Amino acid sequence: MSDNSNPDKNSDKSESTNSPKDEVDSLKKQLEKASEKIETMEEKMIEQQKTTIALSKSKSEGMTLVLSLVVGLMGIMGVGHIYIGRVKRGVIILIIGIASWAAFFIPFAILGVIGDFEEDPSDPTVIIGMLSGLVVVGIGVLILFIWQVVNSRKLCREYNEYLAEHEHPPW
Repeated sequence: MSDNSNPDKNSDKSESTNSPKDEVDSLKKQLEKASEKIETMEEKMIEQQKTTIALSKSKSEGMTLVLSLVVGLMGIMGVGHIYIGRVKRGVIILIIGIASWAAFFIPFAILGVIGDFEEDPSDPTVIIGMLSGLVVVGIGVLILFIWQVVNSRKLCREYNEYLAEHEHPPW
């Protein structure tokens, strides 16, 4: 009777062992893959840092609109430009805006003074001249107001896009 009941004793090893060179090659490949993953993660982290920096320095289009529109309606135009860093342009718009509003309201003051010193304050030539001046100045103020609102929002977008690409403000 032969002892064939125990297969472990009679069977050859079917598993082949890897040579040390194969193991080293396998570890090198794993190390290369890990290095590539680390490089990819580092690149993503750098991009996230750039985005974070850009977002922290970026200007809000909503705030620019509120400053240009609401404060501009109060007669103080150019504040949106100052907010986004175009201070010189903003101050020039502010001065022109205040001068325009003054030019818009000066005819009312003149009409009041003329009315006090003349016997006939309703002289049609004076009133028509003043009203035509009011219309021209009013149209100019309206054009300046609309332009400064649109331009400040456009500049805000340009500012944020440039900041996102170059990591520093454009001006």
